Amino acid sequence: MQLKNLSGQTIDLNAYKGKVVVVNFWASWCEPCREEFNELIQLQEDYRSKGLVVLAVNLAEMQPRITQFLKGNGISENKLEILLDRNSIAYKSWKARGIPTTFLIGKNAKVEGVWIGAIDNVDSDAVKGKIESLLRQ
Repeated sequence: MQLKNLSGQTIDLNAYKGKVVVVNFWASWCEPCREEFNELIQLQEDYRSKGLVVLAVNLAEMQPRITQFLKGNGISENKLEILLDRNSIAYKSWKARGIPTTFLIGKNAKVEGVWIGAIDNVDSDAVKGKIESLLRQ
């Protein structure tokens, strides 16, 4: 999967093989997505040094709208790697069902967990415990 980020760089998901990756599909008009955004930032901050990468894949919105959402919520653009899925190609290829949908990818590039809807509690064992065990592999 190759998508552009907010800076216009092409990001290739294959480049993250060997890392634990959280891929979150979201949109600014989605209330649960907005509520979950800070949780994703928290995950990135807690585990970046251990090798976790969080990718926030925006579904079909124009860049000015995404930038407006970030500014309106006091989120700097470099808090998370935001990727643009303008034609929903990645969304469809991942077979995501609704948004937000979050995939947890292990170092072996296999899907190790899926959350459909907002992740209720990133501090739970179901989330952090799973991430920590994948990071240790």
